[in-house]
Amino acid sequence: MGTSYRFLAFGDRAAAVAGLRQLADFLESHPQVPAPGRYDTDITLFTRGNTDTDEGACRVEVDRVAAALGVAATSGEHYTAVRTFGPVNYRIVHIPAAAERAFNARRSYHDVVQVDTTTTTETGAVS
Repeated sequence: MGTSYRFLAFGDRAAAVAGLRQLADFLESHPQVPAPGRYDTDITLFTRGNTDTDEGACRVEVDRVAAALGVAATSGEHYTAVRTFGPVNYRIVHIPAAAERAFNARRSYHDVVQVDTTTTTETGAVS
C-alpha cells in the first residue's frame, strides 16, 4: 500500500479562489486603491512535508503542479515552477533539505551578531 501525498491541501480551495475574485473585483471598482504593477505580485505555495524524508515526494508535487500549469520545473537553490498571468506570478516551491540546513546554519548567528549603532564624530567623540 503506497503513501498518498497531497501537500497542497492548505484549506478551502473554493474560498481561496472566491477571495482572489473578490480582490480583483474590488481593485477594479476602486481605482483610487493602487494595484500591483509588473512583477510585483507573487502567489507562492510551498510543498509540505519533512524535507529529509519526503524530498522525492515534494519534488514530484512540484512536477505535478508544473505540468498542470503547462511549465517546466526548474532547479536551483529551490525546486520551483512558476506561471505568469499578466503581472501576477503563481509559484510553487520546494526547499530541499540541504538548502534548508544551510539557511538554518546562517540564521544561527542571528542573535550573536550585534550591530554597533554608535557613531563617532570627526573629532573622535562618540555620539
